[in-house]
Amino acid sequence: MKTFTHIEFNSSGEPYDVYFVDDEPLMQGDYYHNKVTDMFEGFKVYLHQVLKEEFRVVEIKAETKKDDEYYDYDYQYDLNETLSKYLKRIGKNFDLIQK
Repeated sequence: MKTFTHIEFNSSGEPYDVYFVDDEPLMQGDYYHNKVTDMFEGFKVYLHQVLKEEFRVVEIKAETKKDDEYYDYDYQYDLNETLSKYLKRIGKNFDLIQK
C-alpha cells in the first residue's frame, strides 16, 4: 500500500503544500497559484475509484518555531531528497505536528 505524506505550511494563511509518495517527492506548491491540493484530491479519487488501489495519507502541519513566516526558511524539497531527509532538515526550523 502506498503512503502519501502531505506537509502543510502556514495553515492559517496562504498555505504552501508539499507531497511525498512513500519516500519520494511528488509535488509542491501553493493553493492559489499551483492548485496542488486540488490536484492531489483528484489523484486520490483516480487511485480509489478507477485503479481500485488502497493508500493512506499522513497529514503534517509545519509551524515555525519562532514568531516569523515559513518563507523565511528553506521549505521546498530538493528533487533528490527523500522524505526522511526532508523532515529532518525542516525540523530544525519548524515544529512538525502530525494530524
